[in-house]
Amino acid sequence: MRRGVNLRIHLLHILLRIQSIFSKKMFLVKPQTISFEKFNEPKSPILDLGGGGAGVIGQLYQKNVTAIDLRQNELDEAPNGPVKVCADARSLPFEMNTFNSVTAFYFFMYLNPEDYLLVIQEAYRTLSPEGIFYIWDTCIPKRTNQKETLFAVPILAKLPKRTLQTAYGVKWESHFLDYLMLSNLCEEVGFEIIQKQVNDLSFFIKCVKRS
Repeated sequence: MRRGVNLRIHLLHILLRIQSIFSKKMFLVKPQTISFEKFNEPKSPILDLGGGGAGVIGQLYQKNVTAIDLRQNELDEAPNGPVKVCADARSLPFEMNTFNSVTAFYFFMYLNPEDYLLVIQEAYRTLSPEGIFYIWDTCIPKRTNQKETLFAVPILAKLPKRTLQTAYGVKWESHFLDYLMLSNLCEEVGFEIIQKQVNDLSFFIKCVKRS
C-alpha cells in the first residue's frame, strides 16, 4: 500500500475499508493529511530515515537528501533524486555532525518500541549543532481487539506541485506509538522541542540539537 482528485483519495480509503471489513484483521484509521505546501525546506544536507518506498522527503528535496533504509528493495522502489544508502537507523554509517537536518516520515511506526531511543540517539549524533530533527507519524494505540492484527493508515501528502497518496501498515501486536513518549525520549537524549502538533492520531515533532 504505498494527486489525485478527492475522488481518487476517497477511492483508496474505500478499497482499504472494504478490505478491512472482509478480512476483519485490519484496523483502518481515517486518512491523514500532511501538507508541505507552505513548509520551509529543511536545511541541507538532509538525512531521511526510512526513505525507501514512497520516499516522500526524497521526492520533495531530491539531491539534498540522503535516504537510508534497512531494505535495499525499498530503496530501489523509491523514486530517483536522493542519494540512497542501505543502512540501519539504529547504527548509522555516518560521522558526528554530518547533517543539518534529519527527517523521519512515518518511520517510527515501523520500529519496535525498544529501538526508539537508539534511533533518536543516532539522529542526535549525526546532526550538526543547531540541527533540526523532524518527525511526522501516527499514534498507534494499544491493541484491545485480538481479531485485528494489522494497523493501517492512508496518507495524503500535499507537495507544492502535486499530491501523493499512499498508505502504511504494521503488525499491531508488536507496535505501539505515543507522541508524548517520543517527545520525552527526544528530550532525554538532549533535543529541545521547538514545535509539536497533534491532529487526531497524526502528529508532528520538531526539535533542535543545541550546541
